[in-house]
Amino acid sequence: MKKNQVIAFFVIFAFIGISLTNCKDDNVPDDVDVRVESVKLDEDLKKGLTVEVGSETINIAGKVTILPENATNKKAIYASSNSDVATVDEQGKITIFAAGTTTITVTVDEKSDSFTLTVTEKEPIRAAEIQVENAELELTVGESVNIAEWVTVLPEDAENKNVTYASEDETIAEVDAEGNVTAIDAGTVTITITSEDVPTVKAEIEVTVEDFIGDYPRAGWSVTASQELFTGEGNSLTGAIDGDENTMLALVRPSKTFREISVPSAANGGYIHFVIDMQKPQKVNYFRIRHRNTTQVFLRYLMIEEISGSNDGVNFTTIATDVEVTNARTAEEIESPNIPIQVSKYRYLKFYCQKNECFLSMSSGASAQLREIYLGYEPEE
Repeated sequence: MKKNQVIAFFVIFAFIGISLTNCKDDNVPDDVDVRVESVKLDEDLKKGLTVEVGSETINIAGKVTILPENATNKKAIYASSNSDVATVDEQGKITIFAAGTTTITVTVDEKSDSFTLTVTEKEPIRAAEIQVENAELELTVGESVNIAEWVTVLPEDAENKNVTYASEDETIAEVDAEGNVTAIDAGTVTITITSEDVPTVKAEIEVTVEDFIGDYPRAGWSVTASQELFTGEGNSLTGAIDGDENTMLALVRPSKTFREISVPSAANGGYIHFVIDMQKPQKVNYFRIRHRNTTQVFLRYLMIEEISGSNDGVNFTTIATDVEVTNARTAEEIESPNIPIQVSKYRYLKFYCQKNECFLSMSSGASAQLREIYLGYEPEE
């Protein structure tokens, strides 16, 4: 009996095992690897990507399609063929370093795809407009002003804001590289400001120059003379232009000797002259003399035999001859009125005397003296 029970137990156990095997669930996956069949980058990458140096980090991890979707190993490995241009980390973030090209490759389970990354130099921000604070400028001959502070180049972040300046007519107004405009002669002229970066970007300032009226400032002027000066009594070359009542310019006259200075007679070629250097050409149509005192009329200039002008200090052109010094014979008139001469425009003016008529008496006094001389311009009526 017991033997039959044991046999029956084994038969039942075997039957149950066979039943369980035949009832296996088809939805339970077998333990096998699903290999990647393809790796594809988005079409916008496949066409190639171009960026500028300095661009922000680019993430391409979301631009990769891996098939089949149930592939077992979807771990992506990224690589850059030129790390000097750009690198890519394990999360697919591309960092830009320098201009050039590199191939970015993504590999998944031995399947890969790639695209070309082109990095260009950063496109500079170009000048697009020039604004000027004042479009019109009025100057007087000899006056200068700097217009650079009026100029604004836009946009504000333009990389090259340098400009150049040009005058339409430098005989009316000049302009230098720093934007200093100097009025030369009466008239109207256009100053053009041009972008160095984009020469088509320009602005203009219209400059109107009016004649200077009155005595020219004498600061910076200098004087030369036909002879060495005798010493003492405040005699100096600058005495004629310094505004100091204690100085003068005195020249020994022809045929006279005074102290250490001796001048031949007119017949023997003796003469006197002094030259005023105004440092730049200026329009002049009068001069004025301030005499030394009210008592020694015999020391005054009564006439200027010749006034001539030059721009090089060597070659002189006659402006006027035998110009009488108004009221010079009247002792109490210590200063002449403005004495008109033909308008001229020179840097140097020479005052020359040789004739006896230039002086009151050939027997009285040995020198011709003046306390100050003024040069200026006044409009003709």
